[in-house]
Amino acid sequence: MFEYYATGTYSIVSVIEKVKSEGLMSGEFPHHSKMTKLTKATAQRILRNPFYYGDFVWSKKTFKGKHEPLISRDLWDKVQTVLGRFENKCNAYKYKDDKSMFPFKRFLTCAECGRNITAEKKVKPSGKEYTYYRCTKFNTNCSQKAVNEIKLDEQIQNSLEGLRVPTETQEYITAGLKAVFQSQTQHRR
Repeated sequence: MFEYYATGTYSIVSVIEKVKSEGLMSGEFPHHSKMTKLTKATAQRILRNPFYYGDFVWSKKTFKGKHEPLISRDLWDKVQTVLGRFENKCNAYKYKDDKSMFPFKRFLTCAECGRNITAEKKVKPSGKEYTYYRCTKFNTNCSQKAVNEIKLDEQIQNSLEGLRVPTETQEYITAGLKAVFQSQTQHRR
């Protein structure tokens, strides 16, 4: 699995399929295991686990193991580089400047078909920018049209009018947001 994934030509899903087709996942899982098949999450955990090159993690610290490594450290490092390539794309979106953020994206679903709402910027010939939110309409015949961010913001504000949040809840939310902000700040360094 490591050799295939290190080439950079396989996704996690396709490397699982490749491993199965090569007969490397044959046999049964132990009777005490809850795992019945190799999932994407399990494959990622395997590819991230330093155990395979000879180390192990205990209490969030990495130690040199006495077991014989199954792969070289060099191969493991190549796999981490490939894995990091995809994570950096995700993180690049998460931490872009405020001008390119879409505050309602990933929070809304279409009332008609239940699909996710996505956002996009449009620039008029005059240079004026508009942000629109629309249903992805993935595999549906959804009839909903795009909504301007300003109108969407007004609708959300109107629906939240009269909502009162207790002081304890405000403090809890504030502490959580500060923790997230600190985590993001440390991640960017």
